[in-house]
Amino acid sequence: MTPLQRLDLIMAADFTVAGDMGRRLAQEIRLLAGQGLGIGLLQAVTPDSGACIAAEIQTCLRRGLARRLGADEAGAGAARMIVHAPATLEIDRFGLPWDGLREVAVVCHTPADVIQRAGFGPHVRVRRHAVYGELRRTAGRRPGPFGRTWLPVAEALPVPDMPKRRKAVGWIGTAPEVAGLEEMDHIALDGCDLSIDRLVAGIDVLVLREAADALVAAMLASGRAVVADPGLRTRYGAGPVYSGDPATGVGVALAAAPQHGTHAAAYVAACRAGPVAKYGKTRALPAEAPQRPILCLSSNGVGVGHLTRLLAIARRIGPASEIVFATQAQAVGVVESFGYPVEYIPSPGAVGGDFGLWDTWFAAHLGRIIDRYDPALVIYDGNHPSDGLMRAVASRRDCRLAWVRRGMWGKTTSAFMANARWCDLVIEPGELAAERDDGVTALLRDEALQVDPIRLLEPGELLARDAAAAALGLNPARPAVLVQLGSGYQRDLLSMLDQIVAELAKVPGLQICVAEWVNGSVPLTLWPDVTVLRGFPLSQYIRAFDFCISAAGYNSFHELIGFEVPTIFVANRHPTMDDQYGRAKFAQDNAAAFEISETDLHELAEMVPLLMQDAARSYLADRCRALSRPNGAEAAAAALVELAGIAPRLALAAE
Repeated sequence: MTPLQRLDLIMAADFTVAGDMGRRLAQEIRLLAGQGLGIGLLQAVTPDSGACIAAEIQTCLRRGLARRLGADEAGAGAARMIVHAPATLEIDRFGLPWDGLREVAVVCHTPADVIQRAGFGPHVRVRRHAVYGELRRTAGRRPGPFGRTWLPVAEALPVPDMPKRRKAVGWIGTAPEVAGLEEMDHIALDGCDLSIDRLVAGIDVLVLREAADALVAAMLASGRAVVADPGLRTRYGAGPVYSGDPATGVGVALAAAPQHGTHAAAYVAACRAGPVAKYGKTRALPAEAPQRPILCLSSNGVGVGHLTRLLAIARRIGPASEIVFATQAQAVGVVESFGYPVEYIPSPGAVGGDFGLWDTWFAAHLGRIIDRYDPALVIYDGNHPSDGLMRAVASRRDCRLAWVRRGMWGKTTSAFMANARWCDLVIEPGELAAERDDGVTALLRDEALQVDPIRLLEPGELLARDAAAAALGLNPARPAVLVQLGSGYQRDLLSMLDQIVAELAKVPGLQICVAEWVNGSVPLTLWPDVTVLRGFPLSQYIRAFDFCISAAGYNSFHELIGFEVPTIFVANRHPTMDDQYGRAKFAQDNAAAFEISETDLHELAEMVPLLMQDAARSYLADRCRALSRPNGAEAAAAALVELAGIAPRLALAAE
């Protein structure tokens, strides 16, 4: 019989309470499961309408560390029970079978819990949670800081080594007090539902004005600093630094004085020797769960760049893991054509209205998708890792989160840039023009894994000239040009194309092909004798063309340079776009391409005749070859497969 089938212990509580109480209960479940106990969870209070089980406890249930009990199952075969916060529970309604249990521990979190305990009968053992002095007087005892109390589980969690990342202060029970701490990031944690491992990894110092037992224990056990209000000294003993002035306290805590480390270790040791650690005798951890899929999540950009990068990575992951897509781009058919299951999530632009309301819906909808597929990893490619994304993914301890964050942001930014702190991995796809990058991410490269530029296709996957020309209805013996200026959402695409086509038509025998984006804003069938190229990926046909006139988005730029295609770049300089001009100017400065502004298209009259010459095209191709770098999709995929395989140790054996 497995621990999940066997019922050794019942935990009765309100498991819908999020925040620190939810984390504390989850830590206890994990510790007890790690001791080989079969645990049943009894929701002993009617939840509020719309309430759900706290995220950390849901993780325990998904991974088989415990199971929910119906009211009719209470006490079925269990010898022991732990009751948390009895004053909040509907004891009479759920009819807990006190007489059928060998041992009951009632954990009192408030004075009201002690009063409620009086009705349980003399055979019930009360374990007092470390509480304020008022409860000590009610209980009639004055133990030391670690007395006969029900201390939280103290688990040492991984802490990333990022010496150049700005330090962060997490605040509980008070608004951030920035004075004197201006060089640090400040994060209000009241109401935060992120998993405890991400909080410990993302916060350097915890400042609290009210209790947060599970987080305090985990921070101290992991070598992080804690600054507490002096009124909490009876609760946490000498573990934290106590100060009424946060700036002073943070300075002392970060100094990591040896005596403070000793005191923190004493508190952690007391937690690990606490009553909850004594329940089990075995150390049998649950068997490894079967391999779980990876979910690729793309935002909706102007083009399909985010989605294309994820497809490039997914193809290199190959059979190592099942891949599922969720995308805000209206290009579901593209994903399906690669053989991946895909879920469409309407973007805020498609829905309209208030972003905050959309983000709340997005968190719930994405959460349902994650529940359905149970991925080990979510890979997000987009510019706005919103709070809703964090609530849906970063609240789950059994699901890793990676952000594929393209550089060259130009003048754009995101209100959610700081949420990188809660990601398990940030990958920055390489930029050939990285030296020209002065965008918001340029100073954040130390927090990201740098890989070479990511491309969807390899050179060997491109159709040969004759095959590509035949597929497009072109004559391979005649010169051909491809014009691809993007989707057209942020510039007058038709007017630009009209000028370009008119100039190209002056060249005798030149075959003109215009690329129509899968999410383009307008049809491009307005010019006779012009072939419209549709489908995905367009780059598979690139060998059919002698040269190209193109926008300088991430994917187009790196494909054209990487595949050594002579190109005239017409960068989209809209202020909401990435720095296409920086890429195009870099290529021109390195004699690998031409760059012109969309207001200077008349200059094509001089450039096009030049590109009709074999020697000029050969020179540009050679310069592209000198700039080109390997495809970074393979390295990105390898890092992500490794991350997906690092399942957190959910069951925690006692130290």
